[in-house]
Amino acid sequence: MRAALPAGIALRTTVQSNGTLITEHTLDRLADAGVRVGLSLDGGTAHLNRRRVDRAGRSSWPAAARAARLLADRPELYAGILCAIDITSDPAEVYASLAELRPPRLDLLLPHANWSNPPPGPPARAPGVRTSVPTPYGDWLAAAFDLWWDGAPDGSQPRVRLFTEVVALLLGVPSTTESVGLSPTCAVVVHTDGSIEQIDP
Repeated sequence: MRAALPAGIALRTTVQSNGTLITEHTLDRLADAGVRVGLSLDGGTAHLNRRRVDRAGRSSWPAAARAARLLADRPELYAGILCAIDITSDPAEVYASLAELRPPRLDLLLPHANWSNPPPGPPARAPGVRTSVPTPYGDWLAAAFDLWWDGAPDGSQPRVRLFTEVVALLLGVPSTTESVGLSPTCAVVVHTDGSIEQIDP
């Protein structure tokens, strides 16, 4: 990819992983190639990651926790953590446990959903209906935002991309992600089968 880019164009490359195959040797190879590593987790404990199992049904958490420790010791390679919101989990527990893994950045993602396939939780309000409905995702994110905004006493909390993007937009700064605001997409996703697209479906 670097060879195919015109001169003067910088390429920032990240591989996203569940962490189960990350070793010191793997990180050395990725460092040599200039590739940073992001982890995909449901939280920073075995309980929060109970749905993440291998093909034999065993918990993937021990390997993921090891990967997080290895990356925390090599911050130049640590891209951060992606976490899809599960409204059945306590936002305080999720946020605090992920922050303990010392990611430089944390992405809290809404589940992929649309009108035909709504996200888990209470049914969405039909267009045009003004009745009051629960807002579980907003409530979850508001609780996490308050923890992030208050910050850790030593200032060690991770940068939460969703929150920093929303605050930046409110201050008139263009967004840097396709999920918030109207700025053009600036990332390319290459899947394990070799297919390429602008955003991850």
